[in-house]
Amino acid sequence: MRRVLDDAAALLDPLQDTQAERWLHELWILADRFAGRYKQAGEHLEALRAIATDGDDRRVQGYAAAHAAALRADREADPSSIIDEAETAAALLRQTDPVASDPLLRATDAHVTALCRCGDPSAALDLIAAVEDGLPADSSVDASLHVLRARGALHHDEPGRALALLDDSFDRTLSLRPGLQRSSVALLYGETFRAQDRPDEAEAWFQRAHRTARETGHHADCRRAAQALSGTPDGPSTLDPSPTDPADAVDGFVAESRAMQAVADTIRQLQPSHSPLLVTGESGVGKQLVARTIHATSERADGPVTTISCAPTQTEEPLEARLLGTVAGDGGRRPGALQAADGGTLIVEDVDALPLSLQSSLLDLLSAGEVTPDGSTTAEPVDVRIVATTTADLDARVQEDRFRRALRNRLRVMSIHVPPL
Repeated sequence: MRRVLDDAAALLDPLQDTQAERWLHELWILADRFAGRYKQAGEHLEALRAIATDGDDRRVQGYAAAHAAALRADREADPSSIIDEAETAAALLRQTDPVASDPLLRATDAHVTALCRCGDPSAALDLIAAVEDGLPADSSVDASLHVLRARGALHHDEPGRALALLDDSFDRTLSLRPGLQRSSVALLYGETFRAQDRPDEAEAWFQRAHRTARETGHHADCRRAAQALSGTPDGPSTLDPSPTDPADAVDGFVAESRAMQAVADTIRQLQPSHSPLLVTGESGVGKQLVARTIHATSERADGPVTTISCAPTQTEEPLEARLLGTVAGDGGRRPGALQAADGGTLIVEDVDALPLSLQSSLLDLLSAGEVTPDGSTTAEPVDVRIVATTTADLDARVQEDRFRRALRNRLRVMSIHVPPL
């Protein structure tokens, strides 16, 4: 999914199509929320809000508020902040796009969750009824509303009604429906059976939710199912709450402060990924260590890891040859850093200093998996993951026409900021 979005971003970037960019940011938010990459989802949310503000587009402001409410609900933020975002989304959407069921349901889901957490399920049920009156009749909308009603009924101490609502909309094979996750519905079944004091059935549904969430990579549902099975909603679980099944520790990376523990957590989440990644932070904070740890804990750990610095040096060999390799007139070849990292990871230090011509070469590699050595006209396949580091503000470099927008977008789809020591 991430690679598809990356490729779409690279293709659309030269077109400067604001609407397409908005769609991509919305898809990125959904993909990152699904995988538990909340920091990255927040970055795309801010980009979406910037598009809405720049264009004075109240409809897109409503979409952004709906995503914000859902993201806050995923992170179990203060209920009042979730309700504020959800109410803002609903008001804007009713004014600008009253038939947009998906964003309104997204906001309503978060709103209902917050009201139930506040101990006000009656208000949640009233909200669902009000939303239903304004939405077009549609089977997927009806199924989503039934799930929300079931959640409200469960928190209203009516587990029998909740179960009837679920059974009315789903057979218990939980066939896929648009806009609904099987793991989310399975979790609700488990909670309902637990409220009816039917522990065996509850455990079976929580196991099913956990298994399904791991298979689909749904981070939040996986964590909730693991907590439910542990019997301690706020405590540690005997099951791994992460869909990526990471190691308990990040080898070679000591994270004593809370900020660095967050960096370590992000590294764990990125373990199964092969996508390019940007590591930012001040000089001397350990970006190189983070980059090498990312390689060492990834699925490419058995492959080579090579580092190249783009900063000006005293070496006589030009950066182009050191990065791309060379082919001499007599056919002699000298591999560059990219060829040396084939099958592994290339750490590109100070990527902001990379000349524009080589930025194009790096973008070609990320888009097509090919590189053309210096002195050659033939592209060669290279299988390498790029982890770039920088102390600079790439957004400012783009505005100054010193860094390609498309390359910035490709690199920072996944990013880690290393805080000051």
